Amino acid sequence: MFGEPVYLSGKKVCRPSAARRGPMTGFHGVLQPVSDVFKLIFNGQLVPDESRKVFFRLAPLFAFLPAYMVYLVLPFSRRLLLADPDASLLLVLSLLFLSMVGLSFSGWASGNQEAAVGSIYILTNLASFFLPLVVSAASISFLARSLSLIDIVEAQSRVWFIFLQPLGAVVFLVSILRLIERSPYAFPSVDPELIASYKIEYSGAGLGFLIFTEYVNLFTMMGMFTILFLGGWEGIFEMPSVIWFLLKVYAASFFVLWIRSSLPKPRLEEVMARTGWMFLLPLALLNLILTLVFVTFVRPLI
Repeated sequence: MFGEPVYLSGKKVCRPSAARRGPMTGFHGVLQPVSDVFKLIFNGQLVPDESRKVFFRLAPLFAFLPAYMVYLVLPFSRRLLLADPDASLLLVLSLLFLSMVGLSFSGWASGNQEAAVGSIYILTNLASFFLPLVVSAASISFLARSLSLIDIVEAQSRVWFIFLQPLGAVVFLVSILRLIERSPYAFPSVDPELIASYKIEYSGAGLGFLIFTEYVNLFTMMGMFTILFLGGWEGIFEMPSVIWFLLKVYAASFFVLWIRSSLPKPRLEEVMARTGWMFLLPLALLNLILTLVFVTFVRPLI
């Protein structure tokens, strides 16, 4: 439900750059996500002869279920959550990792060379960009002195961490832009280059699960960015906390989708080696060291 505006915004924001009419079902296309869901559910799913048939059918669920299990611990407000474990930050990052591995698993199960290449790209993404993301999140946990998402939000009651951790915010945002496969970094799913990549053999409900998993991960990552750097549901004036949280998430999602439709695509080696290992990871480690110095030596003097 909360991911529908993100899905709809993705189609509307990218419409001018692709010279397309965009969503048309309902008033200003607001029913287009519902239409797409029913269209994919009631379409038949073809199973290729060369695929690993059992794994081919189960792979979309391996990606879809961890992506939705995140919402068991992702807080929309202080009271709107199902569980509050002490290490909810680690749990959310682990489930996101499993969801992305599930996407790569679907390409391997297809028995198709192009799909296998797309799966390898996803795994290289995880190797290059998930580590800087985790290091940036670790800096926030040291600053808040907790691994609980609730405690991290409450630690920003006076000032949002994006003002204390601008370097970490940049590293985190670029990393999630890469991990959720949005252009200009969407190498595993570039249609003209890789023939739809790991989704090439999927149709019907299986294809729907994979597509919606990508958008659910987008909403989740923007929610994590909001919680870690934008104060979560903390607002600058009186308004329901859930509305504050959703406004921040949708604003961050719009920014990512705007980047998707505006910037050119760099070469693969520039993204993997130069951006990931040679740029983001050193910056994330530098930010972590500065955070530890601040927490250990500077904060006690304030």
